[in-house]
Amino acid sequence: MKSEGKARGKHARLFVVCVLSFVFPFTLHSSPFTRQQAATVVEYSGAAAPSWRAAHESEIARFAERYKQLEPRLPVVIQLDDDYLSAAKARKSIEVVDDCGEALCGVATDDFPEDWQVAELRALFTPTTAPRLERDAFAVSLLGTFLGQDVERWAADCVAAGVEQETDSLVALPLLAARLRFVDPKHALRFAEAMAKAGTIDEARWSAAMRKLASAPSSRPVPHMHGATFSVTNRIEKSPITEGAGTELKRLRAVGYDAIALVPFAGQRGSDATELRRFAGSPASETDLAMRLTALRARRLGMRVLLKPHVWSWPGGDPTKIDPGPEHWPPWFASYGAFLTHEALLARAIGADCLAIGTELTRSESRPEWHALITRVRALYHGPITYAANFDAFEGTPFWQAVDAIGIDAYFPLSAKVDASDADLRDGAAAVVARIDALAAKSGKPVLLTELGYPATAAPWIEPWKEDRAAAAHAEAQARVFAAMFEALSRSRSVVGLMVWKYESDGAAHDAAGYLPKEKPAEDVIRSYLKRFQ
Repeated sequence: MKSEGKARGKHARLFVVCVLSFVFPFTLHSSPFTRQQAATVVEYSGAAAPSWRAAHESEIARFAERYKQLEPRLPVVIQLDDDYLSAAKARKSIEVVDDCGEALCGVATDDFPEDWQVAELRALFTPTTAPRLERDAFAVSLLGTFLGQDVERWAADCVAAGVEQETDSLVALPLLAARLRFVDPKHALRFAEAMAKAGTIDEARWSAAMRKLASAPSSRPVPHMHGATFSVTNRIEKSPITEGAGTELKRLRAVGYDAIALVPFAGQRGSDATELRRFAGSPASETDLAMRLTALRARRLGMRVLLKPHVWSWPGGDPTKIDPGPEHWPPWFASYGAFLTHEALLARAIGADCLAIGTELTRSESRPEWHALITRVRALYHGPITYAANFDAFEGTPFWQAVDAIGIDAYFPLSAKVDASDADLRDGAAAVVARIDALAAKSGKPVLLTELGYPATAAPWIEPWKEDRAAAAHAEAQARVFAAMFEALSRSRSVVGLMVWKYESDGAAHDAAGYLPKEKPAEDVIRSYLKRFQ
């Protein structure tokens, strides 16, 4: 919120107040709502379009009337931010709507209407002293949907996946909401009473009800996607929540990309560590809001979405080296499984067109835990799945039959010659594609190049996996190697798509020697290649 707006809110308390069209005397904030004794419905501070205010005033009034037996607390106080960036700067927000004491603080947006509905129901019917997860679960139980989907079916799929004990909010919240709906289907119980009754649920009846609702896992074809990896620039002013990031997505669509890959991260300290933690606590990180908002913007542009979780092993960042040792793989997979559970449910929430269940975890691939993880993911996410194998290991990945497409992070060297000719590069690319096609024919699976990129340095075809942004820039070399690879790919019948590595959420980013193809000759080569798919 701008400083001027803050001053108004602090000193003048200038509110826009909505009173229902059938006029009632004013009641206090904690008083129940009835048709005979109704109240001021909303008190606003901050800017928003009149139509947005009116819609939410009506919505809160409908909630209060519909569930008047739950004694709604009125008025609902709403403090509005100018945009996601303002909210992030003001209070490090990573949500559309936050609790600010007794008030709701949020962005006046129609991007995620259900986030506002849950917040409004939370404010109306739950005590601010209760745990946030319980308050949200009670609100979702009234709404009946979670992130736009039937909450009971979501909960049933979590039960089928065997993740009931996970504390992740994408699991625990819908499970509790579904339990509340089970014990109080007519919503007659107020918050404390409903929570108490949910604690004494008949587990046998509950489990039977969930089994009936669970979705049947199935394989799905991977759609054709020719996209760009849209990575998070880890500064609030340059992150995906900014308008500049939305403008960059529009530019990518104009280049000809029809999809994006989103990359949420978890990190571990050392290649032998067994505990992973999601990078999602700061508004500058790979938060769920950043992923949801970018996916929504991409959808509005007619672009598909691949969600591709990564593990960052610090120091170095190389997931191919992760290896905790034989005795410690089980705890590592337990931690990774919790991370993947979250990302599978996030993929479900954003309607991802494909989910990668892992990226370059080469030393883990022979472990039996992968089969159980794949079964879990299929219970939670109902779209096609792949795995992003490293280019030097893809032919040995043992579980291709269990996924819907072979994924390859395709940093294949095309020539060992520093002065390779275009013919040398074409020959190298043809040999690479022949290997890919051979595996596809053997497995009967299509192939998605989950990463394809070359730095703009001298002879990038020798070691495409190495990026040195301080090196001398050779933009034409980057363009040449892309051209050679695209020529070979144009003759492949197995490769159904690719994701160029990589672009930034910072629309002003420029990177002379790095992977970023933006406004370099390579992007002209990419644009020309993409025309054949339009």
